[in-house]
Amino acid sequence: MTKTVFRTVSISILLILIILFTGCVITFDTSSTMPQPTPSPVVSSTPINPINPAWKSPASINAPTLPSIADVVEKAIPSVVAITTRAIIQNVFIGSQEQEGAGSGWIIDKNGMIITNNHVVEGAETIIVKLSDGRTFETGQEHIYRDPVADIAIIKVDAADLPAIEVGDSTKL
Repeated sequence: MTKTVFRTVSISILLILIILFTGCVITFDTSSTMPQPTPSPVVSSTPINPINPAWKSPASINAPTLPSIADVVEKAIPSVVAITTRAIIQNVFIGSQEQEGAGSGWIIDKNGMIITNNHVVEGAETIIVKLSDGRTFETGQEHIYRDPVADIAIIKVDAADLPAIEVGDSTKL
């Protein structure tokens, strides 16, 4: 009796699968061969005049050209600095341990004012600033001015004639 039930269930499942497979094949086959509607041509009652290629917008006449990105990068690179920080942290399990951090900033004043993010220098005991020409300057927390809410910090290093970035003047816009 169980062989008969098993055979009946198996044949029923096989028939259902064959019907589903056939339905899928017929559906996909007819959807790819059905004729697609052709778009009707758009008829305009007014003639369209071609655009004059010699026309220029008023903004482009006698407008100064902007420098390329390569020019801007070449001019800004000397003022970009790498910042490395060191701090001693206390750990309950292993005691005190030196921790290093890294970030970037840029020189905003030739006498050693460097702007960076507060999270780069927060908690650091030693801050090492490396210029693009290879020079390094070391400073500590006593030479940092910060705004944690705005995440801005200004570091003062003891240096002169640094390559400061040229900042724009919004009053000339």
